[in-house]
Amino acid sequence: MPTPEPSLTCRPSHHRPDRRRPGRLIRPLGVTLTAVLLGLILWPTAATAETAADTVPPTTPGIPTVVAISTTGVTLTWTAATDNVGVTGYEVAQRHTDYILIRNASGNQITIDGLVPSYTYQFSVSARDAAGNRSPFGPTLRLTMPPGDGQPPTAPANPVATEVGTDSVTLRWTPSTDNVYVGWYEVLRVHPDGSTTRVATAPQHPPTGPTARVSGLTAGTTYTFVVRAHDDAGNASPLSDPLTVTTLPSTDTCEVAYQVQHSWPGAFQTQVTIRNLSPKTIDGWTLSWTFSGDQRIGQLWGAEPVDIVGPDITVRNASWTSRIESGGSIQFGFIGSQSTSNTPPTGFVLNGVDCAAAG
Repeated sequence: MPTPEPSLTCRPSHHRPDRRRPGRLIRPLGVTLTAVLLGLILWPTAATAETAADTVPPTTPGIPTVVAISTTGVTLTWTAATDNVGVTGYEVAQRHTDYILIRNASGNQITIDGLVPSYTYQFSVSARDAAGNRSPFGPTLRLTMPPGDGQPPTAPANPVATEVGTDSVTLRWTPSTDNVYVGWYEVLRVHPDGSTTRVATAPQHPPTGPTARVSGLTAGTTYTFVVRAHDDAGNASPLSDPLTVTTLPSTDTCEVAYQVQHSWPGAFQTQVTIRNLSPKTIDGWTLSWTFSGDQRIGQLWGAEPVDIVGPDITVRNASWTSRIESGGSIQFGFIGSQSTSNTPPTGFVLNGVDCAAAG
């Protein structure tokens, strides 16, 4: 007869001691795996919570100081910032004119290359921590690089007038070149004695350069201009070839300014200025205009009445105001009366020609 196999009895493993290692209990695999997974899930959550809890920024770093410098590079250091957890790095702001470049540094020192001789830069530092908190930027170091550029730009070439008006001209030229950088241009007016006066400036790049508008000129007048370039090291180029331009003649031959100087109930005092804008001298004149209300002229000086009864007024020169040189002016005045409004007239006719009204 076959020998029967012994029966097996299953018992909870945690009640049975490990015979291989006396005193050690064998834990079920499921319990151990659950604990491991739970730890993996909870650990990053706890770390994230710890990081998010850090809202304190580092202290502000000190002002940068120069450790070493050349014509094109500098090494800076600064007093390190402190933090409640730990400073992880720095941001160094490098400014030149309106350009800002942010550089990163792991410690409280940085070497910056590629700078331009004689340029002036500004440097300041901000600290950051692992939570992303940043300190304010600290005090600014203003640093002018050592000179290394003694070469001036080339002279601007081919100046031309692209627009010519009665009181302004717009100039354009071929840009200069430089071994480092052309910074800006100046437009000079050349006087008959050879002296010059700066009348406009322009940067190297658009929106305006290499072009400039010269304003405040006189109609029908000839001017001579030259252009000169400058670099950031202070070197100036030779002058360009001269450009001679004649402004357009004025479309107005005269201008009249009507100014009420004083007024009181029912009366007013006015001064009238006639300006000769034509290239010729006026020798004897008659001026006409129309009042807009019921104004009337009483006492008159510097001119003689021709018709001052109605709203249509005409006066002529007195003996001492008859001659008006080109570009010159004369004045006359009167005391008038009115019962309603006293709106100044705007339409003036001098010797049969319409004149512009000035303020």
